[in-house]
Amino acid sequence: MKLFAPLLLAALGGLSSGFSFAADPALPAPIDRVPAKSAKPDIANGEVVFNGKSCAACHSGDGNSAIPANPKLAQQHPEYLLKQLQEFKSGKRKSAVMSGMAAMLSEQEMRDVAWFLGSKPIKPGFAKDKDLVALGEKI
Repeated sequence: MKLFAPLLLAALGGLSSGFSFAADPALPAPIDRVPAKSAKPDIANGEVVFNGKSCAACHSGDGNSAIPANPKLAQQHPEYLLKQLQEFKSGKRKSAVMSGMAAMLSEQEMRDVAWFLGSKPIKPGFAKDKDLVALGEKI
């Protein structure tokens, strides 16, 4: 019995420490998320990179693309944009154009560009074909 009590206490102590770890709200972020210790974004540098690396040729200088095939990136969530750039660069997301563009960017440049675009106001597009507007309203 004298041997059993210390073993029981040690086992219970180990369990309680395991449970306290499981309940710890400061668990590491999932791999797909931006680490909390990452460098702060530099919006001014994001604008320089965005315009200097030819991003503006397809997405316009303020992220409001006038080309229907290219998405408007203005006012998009920066975390989303950063994740997409990371996935283009890693090959997880496929695009012949965007994979090549993202390959030229460092992690910090991707972050800066994402926050620059997130800071720009979106300019909504408007339908030019009245028949399509009527069809869209029916849907």
